[in-house]
Amino acid sequence: MMLAAAGCMKEDAEIDGGYSFINGRITDSEGTPLEHIKVTLQVQGSDTEVVYTSSDGMYMAIFEPKWDKTGTMTIGLTIEDIDSDANGGIFATLSDSIMIYKENSADGVVTIEKGYRLTPATL
Repeated sequence: MMLAAAGCMKEDAEIDGGYSFINGRITDSEGTPLEHIKVTLQVQGSDTEVVYTSSDGMYMAIFEPKWDKTGTMTIGLTIEDIDSDANGGIFATLSDSIMIYKENSADGVVTIEKGYRLTPATL
């Protein structure tokens, strides 16, 4: 289970019951799944959580949604190749930010499916 540290909450964030999922697949530029890729998630007002991709390139995290005063929640993701070339290459780090709107959630439940293709790192 991910991100349940109320003591680290921003003042303008609220816990609104329910739960959220984020999952996806990390592949190389040709669509081959990448194992052991580090996915760091930062949900606003929460601790940072780290998960790793499985042999099929999938990652998944479950967390408690924390909406700000405007009814949005932002999730920052950093995707890193941490095992050198063991997974078929050395891949560039990728960062992304996802904004979710409370009005699009069903009873506080949010499911996010987000996949990424990594490109080779420039050495």
